[in-house]
Amino acid sequence: EGVGNDYSVAVVINANGEEVAMFRSNKIKPYEFAEVLNTLGRWYNKGKMCIEKASGGYSVIDRLKQEYRYGNLTKYKAVDEFNKVVYYAGFKTNEKTKSLIIADLTEMFEQDEILIRSRIIPEEMKLFVEDSKTGKMGAIAPNHDDTIMSLAMAIYAMFRDRNWYMFA
Repeated sequence: EGVGNDYSVAVVINANGEEVAMFRSNKIKPYEFAEVLNTLGRWYNKGKMCIEKASGGYSVIDRLKQEYRYGNLTKYKAVDEFNKVVYYAGFKTNEKTKSLIIADLTEMFEQDEILIRSRIIPEEMKLFVEDSKTGKMGAIAPNHDDTIMSLAMAIYAMFRDRNWYMFA
């Protein structure tokens, strides 16, 4: 949630893996961010969106679905309290899923399969580390990794969301 601390970020990549647009703000409220995402998504042919299901992301997803009728959202598979398989809009970030999407981003970057146009992403990459003791990944405090995570989720939406993955 980009209200004063972390950033709300949208990174748009095309089918060739080129970054074609970015929005980044730490002053925007979730309902305003939903409007920005709706505008970006419709500008880019109702492109698939991968929205992190955390903090303000719940509100953003709900507004996109209900108010803007934006349906091209990534989904994840889970089991509900009745042991039934259900699909939820959004991307549930945890250590397992973060590791998966960062590995994909790293591979694509090292294989020159993505073209990054912004200056922010390489700057965040320099400060993104994995703790050798805990295995946790993220920016060295007090820096941010919001733009990297947005790019990683965009890559996930583009290349992995064709399949369903079970994330606990």
